[in-house]
Amino acid sequence: MIAFPELLIEPANRAGIPTPDDVTRYEEYAELYPHFFVFCQMQLGSPMPYPSVHFDNAKIIAMFTEEDFFTLTDQDIINHGFQIGYPIYEVQHQHDNHWVTKILKLIGVV
Repeated sequence: MIAFPELLIEPANRAGIPTPDDVTRYEEYAELYPHFFVFCQMQLGSPMPYPSVHFDNAKIIAMFTEEDFFTLTDQDIINHGFQIGYPIYEVQHQHDNHWVTKILKLIGVV
């Protein structure tokens, strides 16, 4: 999970997404930097399925036009390839023979 917008500057820049000078105030700059705003809203605080996912997610956000953001939902962006971590029960179903599943069954979670 990424908690600070400063950690999204490099992935954004590599994907061609402009960033404000003061990224800690990215919400105030939403109109001037809509791609960075959406990237932060989607990425900050979200679980990460793998360590470099924010670099791949920045490329997904960069694919859209500013006009797209008026009609897209979070789910639309995810459907285009934006990746966030998966809840434990989904992981359990994907890896039924995984040791985590066995432990979860032992402790009564699943």
